[in-house]
Amino acid sequence: MKKKKRDFIPQSPIQKQLLSTFFSGFYLTHKDIVTIGKKIGLDLPYKKRAMILQDLFIEAEKLGKKKEVLLEFIKLTDFYIDIFKGFLVNYPNSAEVVNSWIQKVNSTKALLQREMAGNPYE
Repeated sequence: MKKKKRDFIPQSPIQKQLLSTFFSGFYLTHKDIVTIGKKIGLDLPYKKRAMILQDLFIEAEKLGKKKEVLLEFIKLTDFYIDIFKGFLVNYPNSAEVVNSWIQKVNSTKALLQREMAGNPYE
């Protein structure tokens, strides 16, 4: 059976940020992406994270549910911020490292919120 070749579609800055643990501050799992897809009615297959994330954004755009997807990612960032704040309480000596994670997650959240607000010039 031949593999189906995909057309190359460049990743958006949001996709790049979400897939890069260094920049986003958390690891976005396959399960996270598939779960968000299910919340808007998509059944995404388990394949490379970059591919399913891209499929999620493409299909959400087609269905007019991009804002719902962005909102789910914002909820995910809030979840990680809460976890990291728990680390600060339980492990106060880790504050320097954990605060940098929180800062990265907050910048990812701000990027998602800006995208959700849309382009004011449209």
